[in-house]
Amino acid sequence: RQMCIRDRIGLLAWVALLRAAGKRVVTERYLWDNQIIYREKYGEPGWLARALWAIIRLAAARPDAAFMLEIPPGESYRRVLARTDGVAEESLEVLAYRARLYAELAQPRLITIDAMQPAEKVFEQVWTEAADLVAE
Repeated sequence: RQMCIRDRIGLLAWVALLRAAGKRVVTERYLWDNQIIYREKYGEPGWLARALWAIIRLAAARPDAAFMLEIPPGESYRRVLARTDGVAEESLEVLAYRARLYAELAQPRLITIDAMQPAEKVFEQVWTEAADLVAE
């Protein structure tokens, strides 16, 4: 549990340093992964973890944008099985649960891209969105 929070603090510090140096910051899901991993492994956080995360969120440097590539849990599971000779670390149920947690994210500047498209199309969309951010 502490590792998730430590990881998150380190990431937030790195983003803050980059932003202070005048850099644009674009992330892939940013700090929401930690919340989802925590909920997946330990369930709903207790009062102490919620309080710590609230403080971290208030102090966090925000990225200019974050990308989330969406893929249905069934397809994700099929791809994992294909790439790991039929052995998956996570069940379809876990992937479906994680997808529900991600779907609940309502974050500003979270750019969601349908990853069921061909890889070239996904890559093109990411670069188009990134170019728009740079142009702002």
